[in-house]
Amino acid sequence: MVCHNAAKRQKVGDLSRCDEVAGTVSKSDVSALTKAILDTGNETAGAKKISINLEGGSHTVSALIQGEKVVFFDPNFGEMTFPSHQKFETWLKEAFGEKSGYAGKKEGKRFFNVVNYHANSQ
Repeated sequence: MVCHNAAKRQKVGDLSRCDEVAGTVSKSDVSALTKAILDTGNETAGAKKISINLEGGSHTVSALIQGEKVVFFDPNFGEMTFPSHQKFETWLKEAFGEKSGYAGKKEGKRFFNVVNYHANSQ
């Protein structure tokens, strides 16, 4: 994963974290995308705008992370709530290829971009 804009990098002591994360994903490997979605840095909660580059354009979805709970929204499928990071990760692996169409019809990598927004944890 790459931080494309150094101005958006957050510094916390000796650690840094990007407010915008980009990478690649394929039908067989969604680990970088999953990590970017679930990473809230030093916070317990975070909101995400997720863009996935498809063959004919791109698709944008969102996620809200609140501790272990993940709320995922896709304008085509609606809102889904997962009680744990593990359940979300399992669903994303299964849904990414066939169910959602996010992976496209052809084999190969797709680019993604995750923008992190701060959310209050409750």
